[in-house]
Amino acid sequence: FPSQQAAADYAKLLSDAVTRYGLDGIDFDDEYAEYGKNGTGQPNDSSFVHLVSALRGNLPDKIISLYNIGPAAARLSYGGVDLATVFDYAWNPYYGSWQVPRIGLPKSQLSPAA
Repeated sequence: FPSQQAAADYAKLLSDAVTRYGLDGIDFDDEYAEYGKNGTGQPNDSSFVHLVSALRGNLPDKIISLYNIGPAAARLSYGGVDLATVFDYAWNPYYGSWQVPRIGLPKSQLSPAA
């Protein structure tokens, strides 16, 4: 996102969809994002943190989880905000492997097997 406001606006769209359709929450999977194609910008250090933080503010009682792969998984802190305090769960994305996601969550909130 080019600005914190743009991230907040997108978080509002996501939270509205969760509320409208009665979903349990949002799982972020950045595996095949292909940034720079189809009019999307390149990832930056702040975008994902701003998005997830705004989403948590909109959905304090819903699940927000991370499929721990892609550019977003490498950008989990910015400006003193650590998303480990925001996510409910994190998942290992590598099938056939046992790899605990490296995010500061309790073991009960980590899925090391895919």
